[in-house]
Amino acid sequence: MVEVMNQLVDEVLKSIQARLANVETDVADIRAELAAVQSELATARVGRPEMVSPPVGIERRVARLERRLDSVDAAIK
Repeated sequence: MVEVMNQLVDEVLKSIQARLANVETDVADIRAELAAVQSELATARVGRPEMVSPPVGIERRVARLERRLDSVDAAIK
């Protein structure tokens, strides 16, 4: 009985490990996307110095990405 439980625990842990690896990959992708958006925003500000605040769409996109990163980081820890 103990051996069966150990095997079951091992399978669950392997599954969790695979899912965590996927989450880490997703976080890396999100961070890259966030960096691209921030770079795009900085470029837009240089190209149009009169633009003090970014367009609403970019603000929402950055805010959404930051929330996703915070929730994933909290889940990983």
